[in-house]
Amino acid sequence: MNFFIPRGDTVQLTNDFQLCEFDCNCHGCCNITEISLALVENLQELRTELGEPIHIAVGFRCMDEEYCLGNSVNLICSDLERLVDIIGYKFPDHTVKLHDDYIYYSINEGE
Repeated sequence: MNFFIPRGDTVQLTNDFQLCEFDCNCHGCCNITEISLALVENLQELRTELGEPIHIAVGFRCMDEEYCLGNSVNLICSDLERLVDIIGYKFPDHTVKLHDDYIYYSINEGE
């Protein structure tokens, strides 16, 4: 289930993630962030398992940026390959793509 929340809201979603981390990186043309509760819960589980920060490089993208549902993110951490492995065994049905400096991760909800 996806939620639509005003951009810039700093509500703490989990122990390690705030809503504003998922905001679109555009230049303020949008004022709503779409986010999947399942995605946030999975990210917290991954963060806990990894034992180190996971940064959201790209969260929600508005229509002016690129099409993206609120159920996928680009992630950065100090050990990308280990994070890919963790995603693989915790969530084998999810999409994960390792790039040189980030991971694309999708829970495939609604895709």
